Amino acid sequence: MVALDGFPTLEIRTECHGCSRTLFLAGELDLSAVPLVELHAFPAPTDAEGAGQDLVIDLEGITFCDSSGAAALIRVLERTKRAKGRLTLTGIPRQIRRRLGQMGVIDLFHTAEPDDAEGRPPRAPARSVSHW
Repeated sequence: MVALDGFPTLEIRTECHGCSRTLFLAGELDLSAVPLVELHAFPAPTDAEGAGQDLVIDLEGITFCDSSGAAALIRVLERTKRAKGRLTLTGIPRQIRRRLGQMGVIDLFHTAEPDDAEGRPPRAPARSVSHW
């Protein structure tokens, strides 16, 4: 677990596969976790260094997500798009999907469900990202 202020809240594991990186998140996606998510999503100092790199964020282990966590995901989405990459959220727990839906942001993201591995393409976002 990664700890901020002595409180373990989020665990992040990263795997790289060619032009794609996957972040596996577990724990709470809240204000204290935001800098960690952004740091792991973009370890290089500039977008140009990660140009065209696709990013997958696996949320299967997330137990809590507040508006700060949702805003962090949106910033990662915007930055990934600017770098000509694609962000896909996968493994979204039902309660987290519902929460992101209540916030009105779930449709911003490409998502992939376990069935998608059997040939269905990920769901495309329904609308564009607005500035926060």
